[in-house]
Amino acid sequence: KMDKKRNKPIAVQGTNDSSVVSKLSAVLQGYCDDHYLRYAVDKPSRRSPLINRGYYIRYRQHEHTLPQRTKKGLKKYSHTRIF
Repeated sequence: KMDKKRNKPIAVQGTNDSSVVSKLSAVLQGYCDDHYLRYAVDKPSRRSPLINRGYYIRYRQHEHTLPQRTKKGLKKYSHTRIF
């Protein structure tokens, strides 16, 4: 099915919406920080600790690897294309 207003598949949009709510749940439970995520969610919902821990692991992984990727990218390219 397609959402005629947004021209996107409804199932894909629903998966994204569920993911954002789960990320906000992890933030609200103190697993990670995101000061802007609450503005993307209309109706917050508390997820299970297992879901929150999964998002915490992803958050920490990105926090650890993003600076390394950025440094490699800046050495490889002489401009800010990666941003």
